[in-house]
Amino acid sequence: MPHKHVFTGDYAPARVSSYPKLVTVLIALLAVAVAKNLWEAHDHQSRLTSLRCDEPIFNFGQGFVDGQIEHVFRLVNENASPVQIDRIVASCGCTTVASSLNGATIGPNEAFDIPVVVRFSDSHVGDFEREVIVGFAGAPRMRLRLKVTGLVSRIWNWSSEFVLFKTDDPHHANPQTITLHQHPDAPNISLPAIRPSKPFVEVEFMPPQENNPLSRDLLIRPIAPLPAGRTDFLLRSQSNEKSPLSTARDARVVLIVDETLTPETGR
Repeated sequence: MPHKHVFTGDYAPARVSSYPKLVTVLIALLAVAVAKNLWEAHDHQSRLTSLRCDEPIFNFGQGFVDGQIEHVFRLVNENASPVQIDRIVASCGCTTVASSLNGATIGPNEAFDIPVVVRFSDSHVGDFEREVIVGFAGAPRMRLRLKVTGLVSRIWNWSSEFVLFKTDDPHHANPQTITLHQHPDAPNISLPAIRPSKPFVEVEFMPPQENNPLSRDLLIRPIAPLPAGRTDFLLRSQSNEKSPLSTARDARVVLIVDETLTPETGR
């Protein structure tokens, strides 16, 4: 007959009853830990909700390529406890925030300034929006998002970004003009320097028009002898030392010295 193990005396009840006690203790410890985390999270949340920023969205209005704007976001801690900044990052490399602000503490009823510098490039033309994201110590999931918005434009814009010369005489081609328009809200700055990327033409700005002072015609005069066939090159815009904002997009020039060629195909 197979042997059956049977607990006898006080041994079995004592050993069996220890498991419920252990489970009860573990549950109690877990409940304490959860309650502590919930309290800390609530405490951090209550502190952060007491941070006031009167202008979380700053609209700079009109900005220009190669220019910049500066702004200061101000936070005020209206809580009786301090709030520690973990890290402040920008959503784009064009926006700069001092790294020395990371780890700073905002005391009770204290104000904290976040200076921001935004630099504009040609890729920013159009509606502009970037974020400055503030993280807080002890609250990794909580973020304060500050925004910089506005419109970015070029100060100078060509009437056309394409100039065509077509002739069957390599020693002669009629001059062409292209107009450069200044943005009406732009500061009063000097004209950009225009340099052809190939030495087949010379350029010269014409005197300003009395009835349209914001526009200037650029005379483009071919220099003989001209290369046979089709040649594409650029009129490059460069700012001068006195006016770093005075740039425009490069204009494209197509020079065709063959009546059988067309601008569309080049053959």
